[in-house]
Amino acid sequence: MTGISATAIYTSAVALSGAWIRTIMALVLNIWPTWLRYFVQPFLVLYYAPLLILRNLAGPNRSNARRSHDHFVEGWKRAVQVADGSTQYWPVHVNSANELESDISELDMREAVAESSFLSMELQEQAGLQG
Repeated sequence: MTGISATAIYTSAVALSGAWIRTIMALVLNIWPTWLRYFVQPFLVLYYAPLLILRNLAGPNRSNARRSHDHFVEGWKRAVQVADGSTQYWPVHVNSANELESDISELDMREAVAESSFLSMELQEQAGLQG
């Protein structure tokens, strides 16, 4: 590995692009006098506000994102239940409150849920081949 993280590269790129954008916009806007720029600014708001409103109406919203997240978590829970029922001992369970829990405190839940998903997919493939 190079020792340079993707986060550092991303942060540097955002900072550099922001600096370039500010410099270019300053050069472009310096063509017009300050009083004209202040006069035109409210008209830009009138131009961009409907665009942003249409984007928010047409694009994904919070309720869609929440439903997608809940659907994803339910898939995890089903995978954990399948894995828990297919072996004699599985360290991750779905409790009575319908939450994921672990028997082992040091267990990485992400890894355990991923393993549950893999085991569930393997069992479904085996059932598909046998059936």
